[in-house]
Amino acid sequence: MKSIVLGCLLCTAMSPWPGQSRSNSGDAATPKLQPRLGGAKGDGHRLQRDILLAFDRLHSDLTERDGIVDGFVSLLTPEALYLHAGSVLIQGRDQAREFLAQAYSGPSTFQLRWTAMAGDASEDGRLGYTIGWTELTVTAPDGTSTVQYGKYLSFWQWGSGGWRVVAYVRNPSPGPPPPPPEGFPLLAGDHGTPQPGEVEAIRAELLDTDAAFSELSVEQGRAVAFPAYVADDGVQLPGGGQMVFGREAITQFFASAPIEQVLSWTPDFADGAGSGDLGFTVGNAVLQVPRPDGTFTYSYSKYLTVWVRQADGSWKYLIDGGNGSPPPTG
Repeated sequence: MKSIVLGCLLCTAMSPWPGQSRSNSGDAATPKLQPRLGGAKGDGHRLQRDILLAFDRLHSDLTERDGIVDGFVSLLTPEALYLHAGSVLIQGRDQAREFLAQAYSGPSTFQLRWTAMAGDASEDGRLGYTIGWTELTVTAPDGTSTVQYGKYLSFWQWGSGGWRVVAYVRNPSPGPPPPPPEGFPLLAGDHGTPQPGEVEAIRAELLDTDAAFSELSVEQGRAVAFPAYVADDGVQLPGGGQMVFGREAITQFFASAPIEQVLSWTPDFADGAGSGDLGFTVGNAVLQVPRPDGTFTYSYSKYLTVWVRQADGSWKYLIDGGNGSPPPTG
């Protein structure tokens, strides 16, 4: 029955929404999402959310079946941003394919699969996100297997071929995932409060908001900045721990961050829905840690942040995940 439902959802997804031609994609005019099944207002949005989650399951199935290279890149956009722990930010589907082919070469075999915990689409149906848990099974030449657990965040864009991934980050976890807090609001989805506008203006808002977030981190520390910018139902995806759920837990997570250890970042990429409720930023960060002799050590990273519009018109981050990068060259 699950496969039948998934197939029906994907068949629906491959048909244009009312008023949308199959040529609509990327920065083309965004489609106006409308109910297709009748019933109460909002059925169209719920359907598009279900379709997004179906595409996420499809992405996992393709990756598990066709491999961590061919299967994974099959649903990336040509310009997709891939955040792999320990690597520089990888830009482009072809570059991601080349990187993965090198990273997962060798005598062992690798099988990656994941399960979505939550996800949602913007009100206009143009952008969406999924978040959940991963399992990477590594099988050695002697046949023994180990499972490496992790968590992921995918940001999606609707186009002529359905949903495609525009940004993806995966971080390790210390073990099997614990259940999320019972009744946590994000489990039912959150795409923010619509405030329609021009996409370019919304992108600029997101870049400005993320830059201001960094400025607060520099001036007053992570213990102040992250609680100030996280949504009530926000989730943090740390590099080595489990997910952190909710503003209160995230506040506690950053409470012990020393103010003299300065984290700053620069947003380099952004996109936002024309409905003005959902968007993302991607950029690079650096942590400056003082030494006793007055010099500093530097740690580098990259991040993917999902933003949702609040009822007062401001942006708060809903999900934030990042991982380490090598030192810059040159």
